[in-house]
Amino acid sequence: MVRNIASPLALRSGQEIDDFEQELVGQFSLAMAAAGLDGRGGCRRMCCAHYCASSMHGAGMDLKTLQELLGHQWMATTSGYIHVRDDHVEQAWVTANRRLESRFG
Repeated sequence: MVRNIASPLALRSGQEIDDFEQELVGQFSLAMAAAGLDGRGGCRRMCCAHYCASSMHGAGMDLKTLQELLGHQWMATTSGYIHVRDDHVEQAWVTANRRLESRFG
């Protein structure tokens, strides 16, 4: 059974972060096994990281927060993890145009 683990933002020392990462990898392996996946069919940790980052961004999480959660030093690395859906781009365009219309008439 996969259990909840602490937030990476609550960690203080390098050892705590290493322990967190080891626990996270272990929990991921358990979840993969429970789902009957062995990682050879294209489902690996990195695939899940991209999916989760894209999902959180699509749900409204900003890139800076994602950068912190993923532990990336550079925003460009985080940007590479985000795969934006076409409907998300379209909705952002519509929203921006509505803002402009309301401000400038």
